[in-house]
This record gives sequence, structure tokens and C-alpha cells, in this order.
Amino acid sequence: MKEGSQQTNALPAGVGAAIMAAALFGVSTPCAKLLLGTIPPVLLAGLVYLGSGVGLSIVWLARRRQPTEAPLERKDLPWLAPSSLAGCWVPCY
Repeated sequence: MKEGSQQTNALPAGVGAAIMAAALFGVSTPCAKLLLGTIPPVLLAGLVYLGSGVGLSIVWLARRRQPTEAPLERKDLPWLAPSSLAGCWVPCY
């Protein structure tokens, strides 16, 4: 290896956030089942969406002054396609 060169095996940016989002999504179902016995399903759905909106608003406000991110490219497909398919099919089983 040349002096000064650096080799890393880091995952692409955003993979950690995607894993965290998937984990939080997975935790939300058992929590929702606990609450379902005490509040109506429509109210629970509304609260979930309200919480999502508040959380995303906070993130948006925090990142508002940072430069915009790059658009999706063809090289992103190997990461995006499996995660999208898993998000659609896994909950069905």
C-alpha cells in the first residue's frame, strides 16, 4: 500500500440511517398493539402520522441550511431496490 493512501470498508452514507429507520419501524408495531387495546385504531394511525410529521419537521429544520443532497443515480439501485422490495414484501409474511 502506498504511503498516505487510505483504504476503508465503510458503508455508503445513509445506510446507518436506513437501518435505524427500519429498526424504529419494526418497534412501532408491537408498541401500536399495546396501545390498540386502549385507543381506537384511527386515532392511533393519526398519532403515528403526527409523530412522523413532527420528527421529519425537526430533521428538516435542522438540515435546512446544509447543501441539498445529490439526486439518485443508477449506481444507487443495488441498495435501493432490495430495501424497497423488503419494505413491501416482508410485512406481508
